[in-house]
Amino acid sequence: MILVLWGRDDFSLSEHLRQLQQGLGEPGLAAANTTRLEGRFPLRELTEACAASPFFAPRRLVIVSGLLARLDPRRRTPPPTEAELKALTGALDGVPETTLLVLIEERLDRDNPLLKGLRGRAEIRQFPPPQGVELQNWIRRRVEMSGGRIAPRAAWLLADAVGNNLWSLATEVDKLISSFSLAAPSA
Repeated sequence: MILVLWGRDDFSLSEHLRQLQQGLGEPGLAAANTTRLEGRFPLRELTEACAASPFFAPRRLVIVSGLLARLDPRRRTPPPTEAELKALTGALDGVPETTLLVLIEERLDRDNPLLKGLRGRAEIRQFPPPQGVELQNWIRRRVEMSGGRIAPRAAWLLADAVGNNLWSLATEVDKLISSFSLAAPSA
């Protein structure tokens, strides 16, 4: 299976990726069955990583960052060679059922030709930064996950003060939860 995760909300994207890795089972086995490829690497490495058999797990996870943007023929000078595109197609066509190939892209155009070519062959999920009410709802859910409660006005103020950087917001929520749990009288 091929999964494309893209967008500027790298916090939610990272959380989704962490859940996928947890789905591989015990952390040691999950780590043994996860391969990360970043930057420039020979496409042969992608093919080899995808073809490897899982180790005491039902599935392997292969995470590749920036590949679609790197090979975008509209943005690359010189454009990717025919051999590179053929190698990429071969790697993608050869992903076995026992491998979950996750392609991660921070910035990607919706009309990226490689992304278009994956439609129908891959699950594509976008992670745009939350805005407005969606951001306030994210704050409320995060507070509730931590065992707290927050008034809508307080969520709005926090969103207004911090913005939509979810890494910073998660830290601020953790601080708030921690300070209120320390201040709460013990029974």
